[in-house]
Amino acid sequence: MPTYISLDDAKKQLNVEHDEDNEFILELIDVAEDYLSGLLHRPLVSVEESSGELPHSLRHAIKMIVSRFYADREGYRSGRVTEMPFSLGSLIGRYQLVR
Repeated sequence: MPTYISLDDAKKQLNVEHDEDNEFILELIDVAEDYLSGLLHRPLVSVEESSGELPHSLRHAIKMIVSRFYADREGYRSGRVTEMPFSLGSLIGRYQLVR
């Protein structure tokens, strides 16, 4: 699977300056891309621009997903399950295939 954001892009989003979590962050990038593909109901490659890049809104969505998964590694906060923010749906909505 292509990687649409770099480790440096992800670390800037996360405000991480150390290298201890690099492998974990790289894994999260892959997971976030797969997760986004599932939300869109299609491969990310199908929404690439002619440059081979994703639209900016989808690249930002990947960063948001990485941030959430990094900050909330167990999938819950204070004993409650957390969901992705509304803004994620706003970023990806026009690229989603309706099922």
